[in-house]
Amino acid sequence: MEPPEQAPSTPPKRRRRRWLIAAFVLVLVSLASWWYWPRGDARFVGKWRCRDGTWTLRRNGLLSMKERGSLGTLWCKWNTLGDELIVSDFSRGQAVDTVRLLAKLINSQNYLAVGADGARFRVLSASASRIVLEADGSTEIVTLNRISE
Repeated sequence: MEPPEQAPSTPPKRRRRRWLIAAFVLVLVSLASWWYWPRGDARFVGKWRCRDGTWTLRRNGLLSMKERGSLGTLWCKWNTLGDELIVSDFSRGQAVDTVRLLAKLINSQNYLAVGADGARFRVLSASASRIVLEADGSTEIVTLNRISE
């Protein structure tokens, strides 16, 4: 009599489960590291008061602007390039337009539309408590004073 054919060996379920858990934890740690990795210039991150209201520059590249007397908040992206602070609108697309509409309907939040090229400011000076910017293409000076949190 011949012995019955055996199925090709497969790793035990316990071993497979360990690999799945390890892969899941690795993906989770990678995503958390990516999300919290500072993308913006650390000198600019924080809450700032200007003539028109309050700017909050987050380290993930988001900027929220709360104008004096306004109920809504303007959201956009920011980054630095050399001696410039660049404020740009979110990428245009159907998903972004839908989110904007929903946000506006739900909680009166508007998103800053700064044009296709965005707004550029030349950094005249930057310290821990004060930033002085010059709007690109004009002589307008914007002074930001840090709000201690």
